[in-house]
Amino acid sequence: MAEPGVCAKDQSGRQWASYHRRVMQTDAPRPASRREVRGLQASVLFLGAGFPIVTGFSVGNVGQAISLFLLLPAMRRLSQKDVLTLVVVVLGICVSPLLLTARGTGSPNWLQIAFFCLAALHVALAIRLAPHVDARSALRTPINLAAIFLAGTATFQYVTEPIPYYDFYYQDKSHAAVTAYGLAFLVMWANNGVSRFALAGAVYAASLLTASRLVALGAPLFLLAALLEYRRTRRLAMDPGRIYLHHLVLWSLPVVLVYVARSAISKTLGARLQSFQDDSLAAHIELIRLAFELKLADVGILFFGVGPGGFASGLRDQGISLFFLGSRDPGAIQALRGDFAPIHSANASVLVEFPLWVALAFMVLWLGVLRRLWRQREWNILLMCLGLLLVTTFYSSHNEFFYWAFLSVACLAAYHVPVEPKDRKSKDRPPVGTGSDQPRPRQQASLRSR
Repeated sequence: MAEPGVCAKDQSGRQWASYHRRVMQTDAPRPASRREVRGLQASVLFLGAGFPIVTGFSVGNVGQAISLFLLLPAMRRLSQKDVLTLVVVVLGICVSPLLLTARGTGSPNWLQIAFFCLAALHVALAIRLAPHVDARSALRTPINLAAIFLAGTATFQYVTEPIPYYDFYYQDKSHAAVTAYGLAFLVMWANNGVSRFALAGAVYAASLLTASRLVALGAPLFLLAALLEYRRTRRLAMDPGRIYLHHLVLWSLPVVLVYVARSAISKTLGARLQSFQDDSLAAHIELIRLAFELKLADVGILFFGVGPGGFASGLRDQGISLFFLGSRDPGAIQALRGDFAPIHSANASVLVEFPLWVALAFMVLWLGVLRRLWRQREWNILLMCLGLLLVTTFYSSHNEFFYWAFLSVACLAAYHVPVEPKDRKSKDRPPVGTGSDQPRPRQQASLRSR
């Protein structure tokens, strides 16, 4: 019954307001704080700065450290299950080199171990922050700044240094190629205007300056993403000016392709593409085959791995023959005789270097991200992820900061689903005749028409 002197409609409104207030104070997702948003922005702001400070440590790693420091308050968002999973993964990373260390054939690479532990924490925080932040708008400015900086650095090096391959002052030209490749996708994803195609095209053109075969391998996915983004924004363009600009972008594409095809860098890239059947490619495939042979050679290695960077030590421990590799790439034999030699495949490296449960968690993470991106129709980020998985199959980038920055952005896009309020006791449910029990506007109109 209504209170004396208060009509039933006013009392119902007060009950609904009280219920809504309790919901907002308890179960509604709290927006990310300014510091947490700054932490996410720092993770992508330094994508264009891969300049090495010392061997194995670049300016981008400084950005990674700043990002994690700013994201520390977000650890309160981790559930008990999240913490348990993170502890299991971190312990797996730490114990991975102990098998070869106990046998006296290897030693832990603590810098690499610390890097992967921090990368796992960064991805976990990104997943939990995803429902609380609009990543597309929050990361728009740092993504554009990183893209402009990378394109400017590439242009400066191209103008001042007439060399066959350009690395944009990264530690390796392949690092620069993969970074520019992924950043071109992010530019199209974060922006809505027609100008984003110019910036994304400039960044992708910069990746071609590296003359890396990896970029050519992922070119079809980038072209598909560009066409899908063009179709999306062209449908939203209403005024004649924007429609004209979209037509201009579409018709300028053949001109750009002809110019790139006639450029000197295209000839260099073409020569490298023709060498896909050469000894270098055969050596890369042989390294991947050796990685799987090593993983299955011993029960201990199958379960615990060989530790980050322990591929060469594992081959020596098992006495695996390198005859075919030596006949294809003698330089690889010299590298394997040292303390650190990459497998030249990010996916194979995770499988071999880390314990079985860490490798499974890595695969489950990627599959979950891809599935969620597909269900949410985030085609641009989905194609970026597929492109990164494709190109890093023949390149070890899992131990670089940009790989985990791209994966964190993919997690932000994939897990950006508002948290629904949990089921409540009967006293916390909306009053009868309010909220979901009230007829919707269309239902009211239908009732009035009767």
